[in-house]
Amino acid sequence: MNNNASLQPSFTYYLQSFLSEYAVGRLSPNTVAGYADTFRLLFFFYKDGTGANPQEFRFDDFNRDFVLRFLEWLKVSRHYSDATVNQRMYALHAFCRYMQYKRPEYLASFDAILSIPKRKCHPKIPRYLDESQTKALLSAPDTSTPEGYRDMVMLCTLYEAALRVSELTALNAEDVKFGHYPFIDVIGKGRKPRRVFISKKLEKLLSEYLVRMGCGTANLDAPLFRNQWGKRIIWFGVGYILKKHCSAIGSEDFPDSLSPHGLRHSRAMALKANDVDLLDIRDILGHSSTFTTEIYARIDGRTRNEAIEKCSSILDINAEACWEEDDELRKYLKTLSRS
Repeated sequence: MNNNASLQPSFTYYLQSFLSEYAVGRLSPNTVAGYADTFRLLFFFYKDGTGANPQEFRFDDFNRDFVLRFLEWLKVSRHYSDATVNQRMYALHAFCRYMQYKRPEYLASFDAILSIPKRKCHPKIPRYLDESQTKALLSAPDTSTPEGYRDMVMLCTLYEAALRVSELTALNAEDVKFGHYPFIDVIGKGRKPRRVFISKKLEKLLSEYLVRMGCGTANLDAPLFRNQWGKRIIWFGVGYILKKHCSAIGSEDFPDSLSPHGLRHSRAMALKANDVDLLDIRDILGHSSTFTTEIYARIDGRTRNEAIEKCSSILDINAEACWEEDDELRKYLKTLSRS
């Protein structure tokens, strides 16, 4: 590049600006953390290949060939799925779009990176609990203790409202609205607000929980769920609590491991099994389109099998009569057995 390029701020300067000034406020905290983690891995890959420190990384190093090798390294050496590799690539794409106006002399390199196609991957069948398993999990906490009572209310809220773990941990006491139609105000992906209506049973649980927490009118901005130190619980804490109660169930039929997102899947499958319309499930989950929600319809075998059975009556024309359904034949066989 020209001599003026050497006078420009470094790659790490622009990266810090991208993460702290551009991404924060526009994107969810989890997305920003994911972007930061992507570049942490990128610098690790750079140091592993060159022995140089991240501070020595230059825009000349950030090109299509380097990014392709980095993505392949994630797949082969880190054993990332194609879907996760795509997420890392999206972070690099966001940075390139941000930098197109900051360092136009590298526009060709940025465009080449942006042209890298996403990897084809098939959506995984989500892990979920059936009705009996869900009941076992929600009744697992010991509600005679403050921690167990909190865990029970938290897991019930996570399940019934079908929340992402980031949405759950961000809730304040004031986000729960009581009344004829109780609901929870949620800030979802991309900072999009949505309103999730809840049952009267969950409303009663949350109302009693807030009283026991001491959340009066002057304390409504307090975190809804807090850890043992009184601070807002984080995603790691939710995962730990879920794992603890899953292990306590000790059933062979219960999944060995279940993420908080698994309760979201479980709720979606329960709604589908009860014939809730896909559009309503989409709104509850906060999906931007029904395309994502349709996966629950594809893996719901009950309605599909019912339709198959209903449409298979034509096969009865060649069906042989079963002797067990013939009353006269059964009576005759009984007389033979007596003789």
